[in-house]
Amino acid sequence: MKRRTALALVVALALVTSSLGYNVSAVRAAAGFGDVSGDAFYAAPVAWMAAEEITKGTATGCFSPSDPTTRAQAATFIHRYAGEPAAAPGSASFFDVTVGGFYDPAVGWMVAEKITTGTSPTTFSPDRDVTRGEFATLLWRYVGSPTVSGLGSSTFDDVTAGAFFDAAVGWMVAEDITTGTSPTTFHPDRNVTRGELATFLWRHAGRPAADTSTRGMVCATTGEREPAAASSALGLLDRLDVATENWTGYDRDLFDHWSDLDNDSCDTRQEVLTAESLIQVTTTNGCRVSTGQWLSTFDNVIVTDPSALDIDHLVPLAEAWDSGASGWDHDTRERFANDQDDARALIAVSASSNRSKSDRDPAEWLPPHQSYRCTYASDWVVVKTRWSLSIDTSEKAALTSILADCPAPTIEVEIATIGGTSNPPSTTTTTTTTVPPSCHPAYSPCLPNLAGDALNCGDLTNAQKPVTVLVIGVDPYNLDGNNDGVGCSS
Repeated sequence: MKRRTALALVVALALVTSSLGYNVSAVRAAAGFGDVSGDAFYAAPVAWMAAEEITKGTATGCFSPSDPTTRAQAATFIHRYAGEPAAAPGSASFFDVTVGGFYDPAVGWMVAEKITTGTSPTTFSPDRDVTRGEFATLLWRYVGSPTVSGLGSSTFDDVTAGAFFDAAVGWMVAEDITTGTSPTTFHPDRNVTRGELATFLWRHAGRPAADTSTRGMVCATTGEREPAAASSALGLLDRLDVATENWTGYDRDLFDHWSDLDNDSCDTRQEVLTAESLIQVTTTNGCRVSTGQWLSTFDNVIVTDPSALDIDHLVPLAEAWDSGASGWDHDTRERFANDQDDARALIAVSASSNRSKSDRDPAEWLPPHQSYRCTYASDWVVVKTRWSLSIDTSEKAALTSILADCPAPTIEVEIATIGGTSNPPSTTTTTTTTVPPSCHPAYSPCLPNLAGDALNCGDLTNAQKPVTVLVIGVDPYNLDGNNDGVGCSS
């Protein structure tokens, strides 16, 4: 199974229903997207990209062809077009590339292939829109920076002789990939739209035939795209329902995991190991991974023995059950347990770190590698958003505390289809469920969430000691006297 992450779901994170005020109108739809007209210049390119799994669109039934393309999206499109070759992650080169983000492998590959050097030696600027001149250069470098007889500046008045994109635009003209925005202009500084980018790639691929028939799909829009801030991790967190967890009836066997959903004789564990290895894996029997190299992000260690790795459900199965999966049907639970359509859902980590985490949420456990905690918190919110799961009050408090000090890029997530034909376990009037007090988000294990410095070590039971201060320096109860992350240890 090829692991795919949707490129942008900014609008559809608010449910795509007219009952929420969306102006839903059917249009002549191509490629399965309601906003791609069958006679648009980009109809065949978008249909081809969808068929080749280079894109899934921006929302249910939407491709957003007139929207600008970010640098992260452009990198991902080219990487998928190239067949998703493996490389060291882009986060190893640029501090603004999120570890494990959907575009992380693409940027790393582009660095390795000398397709990009970033916007500075330490930044890639993934959320910045890519210009037509920049995309022409990326595509030209991807094919090996071929020498051309005519430069872009000899064709278009607005392409400056000697500009970094001059040769690239000339090559695109020579290869019949572009005719410019007019006979004399290319507009190199204008943002490249998603429809234009699809067309450039399609033309480079040789203009393959594609199904542009009307599909009757509907794209739901608000007329205006939501602001980027609404799609930050904190913005998504605020959208999640807050509810008390329902622990009744959980059994791990209710989630069929490590299935072979694509019937290729390789189960999910082997496919995740293959996808996340930093080097080419070797296999036995054509599937079982025997060697490779993995970065365990929880504890920031390199692992070379696949038997020393667990495949972690970022949101544990028990946590999912507590947060809404108890009402899902069998198929939905199996898809959740084997979710490779969003690379943040399943990650290969050291067995020791995964078993330390167990089924605890961020109010109870955080990765020991502190530099990864922002990514972990953000990805937790993404998975909960993707699968329409709720959060409890202590979980939300912990995530809010962590994310408040983290970068806030636009979050990319595709909403999963939820089947709910099975009934959640019922709670009868004769059964009393004891709900633990709200836990303080700064500590593990659970300590009561009280105002100020209301607790000290003498107030704690032996079972609550020692206390892990989840973020060193954030210690409202003043339990960690030497600031080493462990309180009440003596």
